[in-house]
Amino acid sequence: MKKKLLRWLCLSLCCTVVQAQNPAGSPVDMHGLLKTKGNKIVDRADTAVSLAGNSMFWSQWSGELYNANVVKWLKDDWNSNIIRAAMGVDETDGYITNPEVEKKKVTDIVDACIAQGLYVIIDWHSHKAENYKTQSIAFFKEMATKYGKYPNVIYEVYNEPLKEVTWSAVIKPYAVDVIAEIRKIDPDNLVLVGTQSWSQEVVDAANDPIFDNNVAYVLHFYVGSHGQWLRDKAQLAIDKGAPLFVSEWGLWGSDDDLGNWMNFVKTNKLSWCNWALSTKDEPSSVLKPSAGANGNWPLSDLTDIGNKVRNYMWGWNPKVRTCTLSTAPYAANKIPGKIEAENFDLGCSGIAYYDMESNNFAGKYRNEGVDIEACTDVNAGFNVGYLEAGEWMSYTLDATAAGLYQINLRAAAMKAGGSVSVLVNDNVVISSKAIPGTGDWQAWEDVPLGEVSIPQSGKVILKLKVESSGFNINNFTLSSVVTGTVDQQAEATVLVSQNISTGNFQVQSPITINTYDLHTTTGQALMSSKAVKAQTFEFGQDLAKGLYLLTLHHVDGISSTYRLMKQ
Repeated sequence: MKKKLLRWLCLSLCCTVVQAQNPAGSPVDMHGLLKTKGNKIVDRADTAVSLAGNSMFWSQWSGELYNANVVKWLKDDWNSNIIRAAMGVDETDGYITNPEVEKKKVTDIVDACIAQGLYVIIDWHSHKAENYKTQSIAFFKEMATKYGKYPNVIYEVYNEPLKEVTWSAVIKPYAVDVIAEIRKIDPDNLVLVGTQSWSQEVVDAANDPIFDNNVAYVLHFYVGSHGQWLRDKAQLAIDKGAPLFVSEWGLWGSDDDLGNWMNFVKTNKLSWCNWALSTKDEPSSVLKPSAGANGNWPLSDLTDIGNKVRNYMWGWNPKVRTCTLSTAPYAANKIPGKIEAENFDLGCSGIAYYDMESNNFAGKYRNEGVDIEACTDVNAGFNVGYLEAGEWMSYTLDATAAGLYQINLRAAAMKAGGSVSVLVNDNVVISSKAIPGTGDWQAWEDVPLGEVSIPQSGKVILKLKVESSGFNINNFTLSSVVTGTVDQQAEATVLVSQNISTGNFQVQSPITINTYDLHTTTGQALMSSKAVKAQTFEFGQDLAKGLYLLTLHHVDGISSTYRLMKQ
């Protein structure tokens, strides 16, 4: 009894020390040891957890990236909360040939993840693991001895079994034997087991599960190669009670189905690691071949899919802390001017996102479901995304003067179908304005919403209400509309006049104009993003007589809108 009591006290003390080593507010500090409960993976509070992170490439072929600087960068710049260390086993120069070299790469990543408070997968990256069961058992016993006391660690004992091996006859018996040896040392950390056909036949595992208190089954997919048929299989396995873990997904072909896959993963609260953190010149790599080996990658070092994965990570689990300003609104936004979409009023107790540029918790957003993510638009930090019907953002404006203002939205949408309403002091002024498709969630375009009447100078509350989902917002501008005929425009700071003999409009501005847009008063685009780069220009010789809206985009980031009458 004394020996048992002493052992319990030692374990308790060890656990206390380990928990203290995870930085406050880090993923592991917040969630603790992960475990399966029914068909979900949950944290210490029995709350379903959906992690989002990176999978390293085969260790023997991208070992230069297996370092602590990369791990810290992925945590800070990508908002990754889990890293998968993919130790190559039986391929050329893998663990079987160079055990100490490849093992050190893995332990370097595990040590770095523990220091950062991240979850980490120790992956036996093989397509034929059953042929190396003795080596696998020895390796995982060593890993369990070294890291079994840390809640950060997850064991993946088989990456991707081939198509010709079956679950019940080959994969499961191998896994049962390896897990049994791990459990002699580590009784509770999560274990992942790959499934037949490169981890796609998850239904087989659901029909014949492993009897262990903390095992999940691996689902892998590649956008462009695997479609609805694989999602149907995965859903069937989940419905049968199998907890799934997407330890690897990537791009191989068109990314048209990417949104469907990510919606499936998010809806089912699955955790994922994106394949692959690699500079190899292939579709799934998130880094360009020119990227360095120690993190600190500007967005220009990321591939197209790399930028998208990074954005998904920011939107998946926003880096947050409890906000101490539970009732204070965001500082008033002066208009005319540009308002960043993520800078909406707090309005209630909420949370604050981490601003990488200013290195502090800067902007505030509500806690009812409005999300933000990193934005790839020019000179942008964040955008509002993952919008759902019924969500809204409120902004406190400081109007220079009462009057008519043109509101333009900087929006991106995979396809058309979204719509937004605008309210001023809780009165609807623009109802269910359609947002056009731009082709991608980060393909940004200016969308004119129309004119709104600002009733007074000083404080005004403007709300953007999502009527139907399907778009992101980076920012919006409110520009004074100068009403009347062209002759009256001469009194404005920007001089707009019409040459009656040629039919052209002439624009003179004290500030250089980058581009201009021309719309009908109903919002139909006639000229969009025409480059100027000058203070004076002419346009509109072929315009029919009538009323038009001209929006000038100046180099200082401010836009101004004018109502023009073609005579």
